[in-house]
Amino acid sequence: QSTLSIWKVTAIGTPDTWTQQSLGTYYPYRIAPGLNRLFAVNKTGLLKNVSTALDPIDGSQYADSVQCGRTYTNPTALVAYDRTAFVGKPEGLYGVDVDGYGVPLITRMVYNTNNCLGTGNHDPRVLIHHSRGLYSFVPWDVMDAGIERELIDESPLVGGVINAVEPDGQYVYASMPISTNTYILVARPRQDNEPGFGPYIWDTLLYLTAACKSLRMSTATSPHRLWFGHGNDVAYVKMSGDYAIAGSRWTPRMNFDDWG
Repeated sequence: QSTLSIWKVTAIGTPDTWTQQSLGTYYPYRIAPGLNRLFAVNKTGLLKNVSTALDPIDGSQYADSVQCGRTYTNPTALVAYDRTAFVGKPEGLYGVDVDGYGVPLITRMVYNTNNCLGTGNHDPRVLIHHSRGLYSFVPWDVMDAGIERELIDESPLVGGVINAVEPDGQYVYASMPISTNTYILVARPRQDNEPGFGPYIWDTLLYLTAACKSLRMSTATSPHRLWFGHGNDVAYVKMSGDYAIAGSRWTPRMNFDDWG
C-alpha cells in the first residue's frame, strides 16, 4: 500500500496480532537493515534511511532522498550493501552515485515486471534475478550466474523467476516457481577444475507442489533449518553439515557429464 506500510507485532499469541503502523509523510514499501541505519524505499522509488534508535514508523525521522528509477513502477527489491543500498525496479537495478543521485547499475537488463525479485547477498556479490536468468553483481562487474549458463542442461529448468535467495556459507538457495509448483535450488561456487560454464554449480534441493516466495536460514535450533514459504503455510528442512537430513527431493534428468 502507499500508506500504513510497516506491520508491527502488537500481541503475542496463536496466531500473533499484527497491525499496520506508519506516521508522517514517508511510507516505506520495502526495508533493509544496513550499518547503523535502516534503509527504506517507498512505492514510487524514493530511497531514504533512518538511523539506529530512531523510530522507523515515523516518516519524519528518515533522512536523505534519492529517487531510483521511474516514479510509477513499484520497487521489487531493496538490499543493503556495504554502506549503501541497491534498489530493484522492473526497469533495472539502481544505486546511489557520489553526487547523491539514483543511477542505473545494470543497463543491459531488459524491462520486466519481475526483474530483481528475490535479490539477495552472497558475499561479496549480490544475486539479482532478471527475466533471462540470474546476475552475480558487484559494482562495475556483472556475471550471468544462473542455470541458464548450463548449456548441456537437459531438464525443463532453463531459467525463470527467482522469488528469493538465501545464503548458507558457500551455498546459496533459490526459489524458482514453475507453474503452480516450486523448485528450491541449491548452488555453490564452481571450482577451477570443475567442468561447466557458469560461476555456480546448481542442483535441486526440494520440489514443492506449492508456491514459495520466501526463504530464510535460521540457527535458532540445532541443526539449523532452512525455512520456506509453502503456499499459505511455512515449512522447513533440517540441515546437517553439507546435506539436508529431512524433507523430500526430486531432480529431473540433468546431463552434466557426470555418472548419472
